[in-house]
Amino acid sequence: YFMINLGGVLHSAGLVFIGPVIIILSLTFQRKDWTFWLMAVFITTLILTAIFGGKATATMPLPEGYNLLFFTLNAVFLGIYILVLINNLFARYHETIDAQSKKEDEVRFLLRSKTKLYSDISDKFNDQLAGIINLSREAVNLPESQSHDVLLTIQQESLNMVKTLNTIKDLSELESGTVKIRKIQSDFIKFSQKVTDEFNQQAKNSGVTILYKAGINQFNFDFDPKQVIRIFSYLLADSIRRTPSGGQITVAINKEQENTWKDLVEISISNTGSVLEKKLSELIFTSDYEGIAQAKAMTAPGIMMAGELIRKLDGKIYVRSKDKKGTKFSILFPAHNASRFISIKTLLDELEISPLHLQLNGKQPVNSEDDRLSAEKVLITRMN
Repeated sequence: YFMINLGGVLHSAGLVFIGPVIIILSLTFQRKDWTFWLMAVFITTLILTAIFGGKATATMPLPEGYNLLFFTLNAVFLGIYILVLINNLFARYHETIDAQSKKEDEVRFLLRSKTKLYSDISDKFNDQLAGIINLSREAVNLPESQSHDVLLTIQQESLNMVKTLNTIKDLSELESGTVKIRKIQSDFIKFSQKVTDEFNQQAKNSGVTILYKAGINQFNFDFDPKQVIRIFSYLLADSIRRTPSGGQITVAINKEQENTWKDLVEISISNTGSVLEKKLSELIFTSDYEGIAQAKAMTAPGIMMAGELIRKLDGKIYVRSKDKKGTKFSILFPAHNASRFISIKTLLDELEISPLHLQLNGKQPVNSEDDRLSAEKVLITRMN
């Protein structure tokens, strides 16, 4: 328009130069489509002007001094703006280099943490194995009447080894992202009560009472029973460990409603034990080797792994810990109904949830002779 109406390029280049200025300015918004279409329109107008400009008559020739002034101002602006863009480009380049260097340092640190973690677990495994060997030698030289307690200790140490192996297995699955999620639909109330009940004996041995409460009698929704058992095992075992004799652990299940269309299940596990260290409570939301190593150093790797499993199941976990009040874990899961329905009786029969089942995850000592013999058989199978 300027070129046609102001007498051609010589009389209007200063104003025509506004086009490239606007195009360059559009880069600030980082919208490639804007820049592309502005450039397309500008080039199109240049072509059309070249075609029809010769037939047009200038009606308002721009004075030569004004033309030079506009040209100079636009050229100076473009020059400064291009320098700013180049400076930003170099700044981003250096930021990228620094970020890559920082990431490499973090990877090296996490690898060191990973190595230390597995080294600690291996040392623990070796200590347990050495203890079993020494106790076995001692039992050989004892009369049968005195060897019972030693054999029970060997049995407990063997189960602790299984716990260590399971810890390694869990960590390996979390690292590789191969945790298998297999959801079914069943009554979560009866299932969670059954899992909780299996910890009563362990809690009783520690002088702790476990109270189970449910706000509703039945609640069918999708969940992975095996992963739920692992989550309960980690959190209940930690609660029992932290709660002094005479204390209480409360497991409560309630149905919540996030909105009109979406139900939630809230699982809370609270205890009257010692306060959860602030650093450890933060590790519940961590999913890297640094977090695992720190949690392991604080003798509570299960806390971190429970948090990771909850996230794998699309859930959320919150923790509150106050002096003289204890610690409360709150877990929220979405209550969908898309998986295959299984009756609670069939589910419990298939899983064979028992003290022995939880014990093989390192949670509960064996008390009866039948349990001991059964544990030995399962233990041999698992070790093989």
